[in-house]
Amino acid sequence: MSKVAVYGTLKRSHGANRMMAGSTPLGEGTTVPAYRMTDVGYPMIKPDEEGHPIRVEVYDEPDWPTLDRYEGVPRLYKRRPIPVKLDSGETVEAYIYEAVNLHGRPVVPVDNVLNW
Repeated sequence: MSKVAVYGTLKRSHGANRMMAGSTPLGEGTTVPAYRMTDVGYPMIKPDEEGHPIRVEVYDEPDWPTLDRYEGVPRLYKRRPIPVKLDSGETVEAYIYEAVNLHGRPVVPVDNVLNW
């Protein structure tokens, strides 16, 4: 699989998005799995059946070594494949970075969706 779903500092509106420059944007959407999200100056997520979907941007062909290094894999985050429902209605499989240990202030969902 060659897609990544980003939900924080790698999104277009944040400074680290420059790392996505060589990737092809596929669109925006929401995660199918539910999560808890916290804010430690950047977002952290952990799967939670009682959580909420996350608003994400999906990119194809990212630079995995650069992203893994930026995300602190395997110390801070791990990569896991998940389904993402794009706004177009299509569902794609994409990797998402999940926190190894969640900490920080809880992020409150708006309209039942987490967005950072």
